[in-house]
Amino acid sequence: IMTALDSRAIRWDGTVPSFLAELAPGGAHGALAINNAGRIVGYSTGTVDGVTGRFPVVWEGGAPRPLPRAGAETPFGNAQDIDDAGNIVGWLRMENGEDHAMLWTAEGELIDLGASLPGLQSYARGVGGGVVSGVAFRPGQNPDLDRPILVRWTVRPATRYTFDGFYAPVA
Repeated sequence: IMTALDSRAIRWDGTVPSFLAELAPGGAHGALAINNAGRIVGYSTGTVDGVTGRFPVVWEGGAPRPLPRAGAETPFGNAQDIDDAGNIVGWLRMENGEDHAMLWTAEGELIDLGASLPGLQSYARGVGGGVVSGVAFRPGQNPDLDRPILVRWTVRPATRYTFDGFYAPVA
């Protein structure tokens, strides 16, 4: 189980909490998901290799590692979920200011799922069994207030992924 306290990520082992290591000193970070192998994903803010931003990260063996990035020069995003195969999903802000759903495959490839939804803000929220689920928002919608459009992608090794379609907004 993960949580956060004073902008620091915590992993719970039973009833014993432990702080996760920082990617950059003094930055805020949050743990958002864990798989059965104990790999944790989330985000960390700060300066890494001279670049300041909000980095999607994975903690392996307690050590944080930024995930590969694409898009904006200043990184901004989250790693939201990880499956037992090691595939990670989340989102990154692109150079044009759009947020795009992303898949970091277990093999290390970064796939821009949001490219299949031009003009929409998209966020991958869950991954498992070769399926990525997420949400999208039209221009001008507020992800904190407005109802999302539900979306789904199927990951296929030969074609990388297919966009399965839009679903009705949540009632």
